[in-house]
Amino acid sequence: MERYNKYLVLKIADIEKYLNDDKQMKFDALVTCIRVGRLHDGKKDQQYVCVAADWPMYEQVWGMVEAFVDNKPSEIEQLRARIAELEAQSDPEALHIAYLQGQATANETTRKQADRIKELEADQAAAVLREKQWFDSVFGLSYGTDWNNGPRAEIYRPKLAALLTAPISTEALDAYVAEKVKEAMK
Repeated sequence: MERYNKYLVLKIADIEKYLNDDKQMKFDALVTCIRVGRLHDGKKDQQYVCVAADWPMYEQVWGMVEAFVDNKPSEIEQLRARIAELEAQSDPEALHIAYLQGQATANETTRKQADRIKELEADQAAAVLREKQWFDSVFGLSYGTDWNNGPRAEIYRPKLAALLTAPISTEALDAYVAEKVKEAMK
């Protein structure tokens, strides 16, 4: 994450010290304009935590912000996880519980993957059924006709192979079918 200035923070003591009464009134008017504009846009007044660069926790707070933005565990979260890990190593019961929790998570992941595979297989079966029904409707067959071994297999087998290997227009398909039907009737 690249650090950049996103906010303007002014210390109230500095405003009172360095601005005379007239400038403070103008400053208050400007701040009020911004607050009213935010309210008009449906935004609430914000509250912030500010950490000055000369404070000892400045870099640690930046690290927390960066971890949050990058969706990574912060240094504190990493330390807590390490403490839990060390405690689990010294406590066999805690180690066993952690193992069981990991197994439960793995089992849940496996179950979700199996469910997703079943969904995909059902989608694939439905797509094959739709293709067969479409093919039957194009050739004027009833659903379930044996394309590979039926009395007109020599007509359907090459066309089915062509349909599966290259896109074909409806007109070209109709012309091909008409040609093959004429040949078969000779």
